[in-house]
Amino acid sequence: MTISLRRENADDERFLRRLIVETVTQELGAECWPEAMRSSLTGIQYGARRQAVRAHFKVSERKPRGATPERWTSGGILAPSGTRDTRVCG
Repeated sequence: MTISLRRENADDERFLRRLIVETVTQELGAECWPEAMRSSLTGIQYGARRQAVRAHFKVSERKPRGATPERWTSGGILAPSGTRDTRVCG
């Protein structure tokens, strides 16, 4: 299996929103809640989760030191901000 990393684009937003909202709904058992309450809470959770990912992870397209060309693609690196841990996706 090959796993690669790419920057998100506008086409991803609809999928991510649906995924996060459905996950939050299931986690909270909110399927039976009134629609107004459920959509308000899942909307808040969606925003918070997207913001947390952006705050704690950065994407860089620079080649990591020591990476061999056959293991490196233009996909990039995903690394937690403020750490030296680097995951090469390719």
